[in-house]
Amino acid sequence: MASTSTACQEMKEENGRSLSDLPDDLLSLILSNLFARDYITFRAVCKSWNSISTIPRPLKLPIDFPLSQCPYLMFFHGRTHSFNFFHPICNAAYQTEIPELSNVQICFSKNDWLLMSQGFRTVFFFNPFTKARIDLPDIPEEAAYGFISMCFSSPPTSPDCVVVGFTSVGYSVDIGTFKFGGDEWTVVNYDNGDRSFQALRCPPVLCNGSYYFLGDSGELGVYDPTDDEGEGSWDICGKPSQKLKNSQQGYIVESDGDLLSVFIANEGSRVYVLKRDFSNNSWRKVESLGDKMLYLCIRTSLAETAMVKGAGNKIYLPMFYGNEGVFYSLATRKFHCFSGTYCGNNLYDTKHMKHCAWVKPHV
Repeated sequence: MASTSTACQEMKEENGRSLSDLPDDLLSLILSNLFARDYITFRAVCKSWNSISTIPRPLKLPIDFPLSQCPYLMFFHGRTHSFNFFHPICNAAYQTEIPELSNVQICFSKNDWLLMSQGFRTVFFFNPFTKARIDLPDIPEEAAYGFISMCFSSPPTSPDCVVVGFTSVGYSVDIGTFKFGGDEWTVVNYDNGDRSFQALRCPPVLCNGSYYFLGDSGELGVYDPTDDEGEGSWDICGKPSQKLKNSQQGYIVESDGDLLSVFIANEGSRVYVLKRDFSNNSWRKVESLGDKMLYLCIRTSLAETAMVKGAGNKIYLPMFYGNEGVFYSLATRKFHCFSGTYCGNNLYDTKHMKHCAWVKPHV
């Protein structure tokens, strides 16, 4: 069978035109119906086809592409303002400069909004697609060193948006809240009693009206902002697990009203996927995610329903093997790349992106 490049040359010799002369609009239409390995083959046909699939346009992502509504991993190296937007299923990357985000840290993201910090006190919202910025009041001095983790309940364009910050102080915790329409933060200190709670740096998750904070041993800190006294309530649930405490990474995710956690230990040689059983305050092992996809990183974790066959029952990670994204399959209990170039029982040969967040462009 003739190679694609040979076929293109023969076609050009016959009628003076080749496949590389196809209009960009038509190529984009073809591209929008390809997935994973076929997408990679498309890029290898010729230079013009490859250029269609790798045009750096992160602020105008290809929204006609069926998979464009999947989250992109937004990451940068160090304190530069050069950002990459990586689509984990298509293994496609887009790059842009965002000078407005120099010397800042990503705290949290939801859909197309980022919550950013600059130092201990300055926090603001930023939309990387529209460049819109919304400033918040400075974090008050009651939170001496700022917050180690933060989240927000809804987009800052919503009047119901609430920002929540958290930090541990010995046998107590500080929880700060800012409600849109107000002028300042409210910071409340809660006593843990005789229990120490060491929260992981992953952000809290809003589930069924309460905020859940994941402890390094699998226990949960629960903040209920709706108690009768108006200051909210704080409780620690569950028993610590020594098995989970030895994990290097831990994440918590809300999925259709369920609470999931993922712990990765020994450079990926052990991966625990758990679901919260609220009836007895314990974690139960998850054997399969079905058609769900989990997207995890230290600043954002979310669950999505697979839009194409073969994408579900997987955990997409902020990890790369070379230039390819890495995911964990619950079906094989191994780490993979969609191209098939990587399959491993651990993460030793991968690179972990730390300055990152999952974002979804608004379509």
